[in-house]
Amino acid sequence: VGTVRIARLCLPNAVVRVGIDFSDDPVVQAALASGQSHVIYPGPNARDVESVAPGTPMTLILVDGTWGQAQRLLKANPALMHLPQLRFTPPQASAYNPIRREPEAHCTATIEALAHVLGYLEGDRERFQAMLRPFHAMVEGQLRFVNASPGSRHRLHSRRNNRPARSPIPMELRERRADI
Repeated sequence: VGTVRIARLCLPNAVVRVGIDFSDDPVVQAALASGQSHVIYPGPNARDVESVAPGTPMTLILVDGTWGQAQRLLKANPALMHLPQLRFTPPQASAYNPIRREPEAHCTATIEALAHVLGYLEGDRERFQAMLRPFHAMVEGQLRFVNASPGSRHRLHSRRNNRPARSPIPMELRERRADI
């Protein structure tokens, strides 16, 4: 939701569609039929955005959500899955890393991907870096909250160190497994 709001504020001409199945969405179907649509997604056959000539007209489609949600959404929409995919190499790790664990080093928050890809395609990286200011403020606010909440601090620390999750079975029952 944060990315969608930031995109709407920073890109007033952007079209935002929310849902799971877009097969009956006339706006999405028109974009798919244009022949100029690309999904920003690091799939196995994705083309590096820097292999595209800057200024090339295209419609960019972003899938916003967790990585698992994005994969499910693409699978639920074969027309999206079969579009050309664009990937990129981020210049640094995602600013979201202290809060959310990314599955791979090249994975970033949707708004970071959008700023990077638009910056390259429009030939003005600095112009789109401004989109990241509200995102960074959101991350800083979340980190302040985490640091002020003892329960959240432990959860964040555990994620960073990749510790295994605590068993939901009380220790007394685990110790007496043979008696159960």
